Amino acid sequence: MRYDGGTADPMAWVIKWLSIVLSVATTFVATPQIHGATYDWAIGYMADNYGTWLAAIGGFFWWIIVAMLTFLFSTLFFMTLIMLGRLLVAMAGSGAR
Repeated sequence: MRYDGGTADPMAWVIKWLSIVLSVATTFVATPQIHGATYDWAIGYMADNYGTWLAAIGGFFWWIIVAMLTFLFSTLFFMTLIMLGRLLVAMAGSGAR
């Protein structure tokens, strides 16, 4: 049975979906804090360098950008963390040091 892009490893499917679920939860919790901390800087930067017209539009799009970047980096973080945990468990089981 093929799970993830042609691979027959069911653990790859688990790693992928577990990291996505954890990333959705992290994005839901972290996006408002990150957006609130960076909103003034982002809008000021847009107004100073591109004009007030972009700052008006950018206020809405900054939320989307922050949410997408939060999801991307949290997915990468959780996927790496789960794979490292799997490696450590495998190494501990084999007796390697």
